[in-house]
Amino acid sequence: MRKKCRWMQIVVFNPRPVAGFFVCGMVGRFECAKIIFFLLFPLLFIEAQPQLHTFTINDQVRQYYLYVPDSLNAGVPLVFVLHGYTGSAVSIMNYTDMNHIADENGFVVCYPQGLIDEWGNSFWNVGYAFHQNETVDDVAFLTALAQYLQMQYILSSYNTFSAGMSNGGEMSYMLACQSNNVFKGISSVAGIMLSLIHISEPTRRYASSYAVFCLKK
Repeated sequence: MRKKCRWMQIVVFNPRPVAGFFVCGMVGRFECAKIIFFLLFPLLFIEAQPQLHTFTINDQVRQYYLYVPDSLNAGVPLVFVLHGYTGSAVSIMNYTDMNHIADENGFVVCYPQGLIDEWGNSFWNVGYAFHQNETVDDVAFLTALAQYLQMQYILSSYNTFSAGMSNGGEMSYMLACQSNNVFKGISSVAGIMLSLIHISEPTRRYASSYAVFCLKK
């Protein structure tokens, strides 16, 4: 009479028998264990993958990719990486290889996606002359998203940073000026601090020293 192998169903987290596992009752538990080993061993080498998420703010559904390395402790840093004009969250993720750096240093990476302007290009609203008609508040979006991720994944509210390329770098400067209670450091590559970002004299002085300090770090 064929032996039952119900304990196998628990191991593979499947409430219904899988046809291939009925062999277990015929060949014995030792052979069963070997089958499990060869089936599940490759899973040990599967790395964490970035996941696409949505976030709704001001009746707009925004998108972002989030990369969470395996086996992180609570309170690790959060780093935003912002694409340039016409770019995308996927392109800046592939270009920077920040996921690999996050694995090595133990932090979470967020790649937000900018909206599409009237010319069909993705952008961050930092005040370009040709974006005078754009009203999206990207500072509000990125700030709210950072606070949500801090709470949802128990991430550090002190070690939350933004880095960006070109238009994304300029957006990072804007975050340094207008959301420095959330973003504690920024880094800009090929991005400048536009005059619109200089809201007031005290803010300008603070943000300038703030950005240089972060780049030196």
